[in-house]
Amino acid sequence: MVQSTKQINKKSLQNGKKKDKSATKRRAGIKKQKKTNLVKTVKRKSTRNKKKETRLDKLDSIWDTIFKRDIEGENREIIESIESTNNLPKQNDKPVIILLHATWCGHCKDLKPEWSKMKAEINKQLQDKIIIEEIENNEIDDKMPIIAKSYLNGNRIDYAGFPTIGSIRNSKFEQYGGARKADSLIEWARQLLV
Repeated sequence: MVQSTKQINKKSLQNGKKKDKSATKRRAGIKKQKKTNLVKTVKRKSTRNKKKETRLDKLDSIWDTIFKRDIEGENREIIESIESTNNLPKQNDKPVIILLHATWCGHCKDLKPEWSKMKAEINKQLQDKIIIEEIENNEIDDKMPIIAKSYLNGNRIDYAGFPTIGSIRNSKFEQYGGARKADSLIEWARQLLV
């Protein structure tokens, strides 16, 4: 039996429609599966967030325990000195000269006699007008928060090495870039008052 092309085309169209219907069903099934997976993912994420919150709560309680022990323990002096800075005025009208130095630093050792001369001169002439702060490298972690709170409205001093010399005026730190001689340092200190 020979089939005509019309009959062949009709059969292939019917087969194609059957295939299209099954493909549509598969697509609908996939969409439902994706929605189900999305709901499962959202549920998983919400349980993860609950777990994170409980972990954070545990960490907070641990931190409180450690901090309370620290207050009662060896760092009480540091905390008391930070608390004493709470009584200082927020804005300081006097310029502050700061030296960050290290005992092992060769440049710091060279600067030390010149810095001492400058400091003696300022204490003679400008004692009530300028504040001088010196911070050694092993005291930075302890004294930097006090300096930041007292003079910089909580901001930190960015330093790249030792010695770092600078001034704080109007709650802003300006690094000194001049010569490291007593005369230059004294002149710079006087200019801070202008």
